[in-house]
Amino acid sequence: MMLVAASAHTQENCTMKNEEIIQTIRQVFDGADERNWSKIESSLAPEVLLDYTSMSGGEPARLTPQQIITAWKGLLPGFKSTHHQTGNYTIAVNGREATAHFHGLALHYLPGAAGGEYWIVSGTYDYKLINVNEE
Repeated sequence: MMLVAASAHTQENCTMKNEEIIQTIRQVFDGADERNWSKIESSLAPEVLLDYTSMSGGEPARLTPQQIITAWKGLLPGFKSTHHQTGNYTIAVNGREATAHFHGLALHYLPGAAGGEYWIVSGTYDYKLINVNEE
């Protein structure tokens, strides 16, 4: 689960709200693929609960965007390319907060890697978003 900050939107237009929530989530994945660290940082809350336990064990951690980006800067540039896809979003909005459950596919390519050139991760994500742009 990640806690991210959604962009401003109006209460009257729920469809647009969902589109803006999806766009905020996509910015994290697109930013990773582009190695655009400021794009990622602008989408994250000041503190993020990052939980990869279903993939790699360990414990969830509360991290700053800078800590997450530092870790990703050490990992992602090691690949020749990455591609993240998301879809099948289920979004629930309650005031300034929203939850989003969605499917994700991450393709990581490293030519000549001993264990294989591709590392493919597929699964689901649960995000909690807070709109920090509304009073």
